[in-house]
Amino acid sequence: MTEEVIVETKNLTKKYKHNTALNNINLKLEKGKVYGFIGKNGAGKTTFIRIITGLAFLTSGELSLFGNSRDLQIKSFKDFKNLIEFVGYSLSIVLFLISVLNFINVIATEILRNMVNLSILEAIGMTKKNIKKYLVKKNLIYSLCGLLFSFIIMLLVDKFILMDFIEQTQWTSYKFVIMPLILVNFVNIIIGIIFTGRFYEKHSQNSLVDRIRSLE
Repeated sequence: MTEEVIVETKNLTKKYKHNTALNNINLKLEKGKVYGFIGKNGAGKTTFIRIITGLAFLTSGELSLFGNSRDLQIKSFKDFKNLIEFVGYSLSIVLFLISVLNFINVIATEILRNMVNLSILEAIGMTKKNIKKYLVKKNLIYSLCGLLFSFIIMLLVDKFILMDFIEQTQWTSYKFVIMPLILVNFVNIIIGIIFTGRFYEKHSQNSLVDRIRSLE
């Protein structure tokens, strides 16, 4: 009975700039058997393991895993990687839209809740322009505080969760990227400037007396 071949190499060669780590390696590793790699330091044992596990690339030759060429497996892995990226980007877009809508809701709720106080400020001499500036500055502070809080949370998750996970897996990589967080905060700032003024302007068209009476 022919045993299933799980690893097969043909003339596998790995060369570095000034060194040949593996030179024309031909072997078959069959399922159900135990193998050991014996050799002095620098003989290429670790390099060979890294190649068959996908952590390094061969210079020339052929490598098959479970009857499939590693090129095919690399393609399958890239397809899987693209799928993960698609899901990740889609989820990021959804979370981005949720954060924007939530920020708009916070702005609108805050203005409506304080409409009486804002109307009183206008009654004692504060202009609508100054009130809008006050509201915009307030929302900018909220946005910057949100940026700082999110950055701290990301640092904690990166240090105590993701980095430990990456160190244990060794088959993937991770890079801390702050640009998306800055982009979301920038959009929130633009919304805070544009939406705040227009929303307050729309809900302050009635007379001061009507506004105060209707919201008491």
